[in-house]
Amino acid sequence: DPQDGLAAEMPQSIGRYMVERRLGQGGMADIFLCRQVGMGGFDRLVVVKQVRSDLRVRDDVIHMFLDEARIAAQISYSNVVQIFEIDEAGGLLYLVMEYVKGVSLAALQRAWQERQQLPPLDLIAALGAQVCAGLHAAHELRDQSGQPLAVVHRDISPQNLLLSSHGIVKIIDFGIARAKNRLARTAVGQIKGRLAYLAPELAGSGAIDRRVDLFSLAAVMHELLSGRLLFERSNDIATLGAVLTGDMPSLSELRTEEAAQIARLEAVLRQALATNPAQRPATAAELGSLLHGVAMATGRYVSAPQVAEYLHELIPDELQALPEHQVPTTTKHVLPPVDPDRESRPGSAVVDRERRRG
Repeated sequence: DPQDGLAAEMPQSIGRYMVERRLGQGGMADIFLCRQVGMGGFDRLVVVKQVRSDLRVRDDVIHMFLDEARIAAQISYSNVVQIFEIDEAGGLLYLVMEYVKGVSLAALQRAWQERQQLPPLDLIAALGAQVCAGLHAAHELRDQSGQPLAVVHRDISPQNLLLSSHGIVKIIDFGIARAKNRLARTAVGQIKGRLAYLAPELAGSGAIDRRVDLFSLAAVMHELLSGRLLFERSNDIATLGAVLTGDMPSLSELRTEEAAQIARLEAVLRQALATNPAQRPATAAELGSLLHGVAMATGRYVSAPQVAEYLHELIPDELQALPEHQVPTTTKHVLPPVDPDRESRPGSAVVDRERRRG
């Protein structure tokens, strides 16, 4: 059983983090759920992403790993997973990040398919607006001198969007993000990102900017709303051809309920999916405002608590099975009364002040 082999290889700890279980393995790293403990009963869950041992000597992998840590750590926003630190243990780099109790949008898509359901239109609009907020925070990132870093995620997909049990979307994995200060470089002719969500300009030689992320997000939203991949075809060449030509089915033909709302949302998505970047919204904030307007039409899923309530109704068992953050246990300490006659300790301003008063 391959799982037995994975369990045998799983470390007991990574640096000062105790490994709870393996969450998965990516192209360049192993992902673990870990526990961090500290003074005073401090106890919390974190996710540790560690470079695979067979890739430790690959400079390109190490550079991508460092780029992800540096870029994501600078983005302080509720819709982007927080990076806590990067360190090394046993010759392997590892990245420590926020643990999100929830599911990816890919897992949520599977839940809808298993129940033979399609998600509410206004829910997807609300989730898309949250993603736009996180993307705008990343796109607007600047260096210490105030110069734009021109960050582009380049890999917005259902797998890289997490929905927490509190109804908050979190963007993860800036591993192939583009920024002015990247260490890693993309070779000429090399395509990075998933073809089914790839903006046309990423497959060509034209300049790319933040609008490629808007295209990818719109493709994700169309997939969630229709229950099928927007551009995926029988092979990569056909998929790429569909992306480059903008060949897509009409959302109004796939969903017939709430015709006016569908038409409004489809118009927004088609604008973001324009093959010419100049025809798309200029910023994620602009796209987010349009999506927020669609969600506001009913008001059912505008706020995170409303989204959370829907999520708990849809997959209660799945959420219940997820590990919980630990609540730190605290010990009550009773301070002794101040003795004015005792010697003052260095740095004890309170005692010094009391002695001066005496």
